[in-house]
Amino acid sequence: MIEEFFKILIVVVIITVMITIFFNLVKSWKENESQAKVFKSFESLANLVNNLCFSYPGNERIEKIFINEKTIAIFASNEYKEYDENLLKQKVKNSELSFGNFICLKYKDKRIKCIELACNLNMSYIGYKEEVRYFFSLWIKEAEVKVKVRKEENFVNIV
Repeated sequence: MIEEFFKILIVVVIITVMITIFFNLVKSWKENESQAKVFKSFESLANLVNNLCFSYPGNERIEKIFINEKTIAIFASNEYKEYDENLLKQKVKNSELSFGNFICLKYKDKRIKCIELACNLNMSYIGYKEEVRYFFSLWIKEAEVKVKVRKEENFVNIV
């Protein structure tokens, strides 16, 4: 009787360990997939801004930006440098404006990525806001933010 109990206990422990490993692998895969979508969306936005830099004033496009809970901020800047994450989170929370000839992405636990633009960009800080309800994912919280990208006289504006 005791031997059967230990056999059952061992089987339960093995199954629990296997399920835990499986879920951790799937979670890691989903996080990597989500991160790739954020970076691809960011690069697409930078390309759109660069295309509009050479366009006529008044030309505009609607773009969807994919973000997730690890997206600290997407913003314009005049320099390519690291920024304090807490400062960026505060600027996102307050919907502050940014301006510059770089568009930058700060992603949690990654170095900042900036792309130099052909003209200046004016935009609000965009990032994941904890207090806003986004669509829920079992693995990582994700969202799509719809923005209007418009060519003005001497710069591109993102609203």
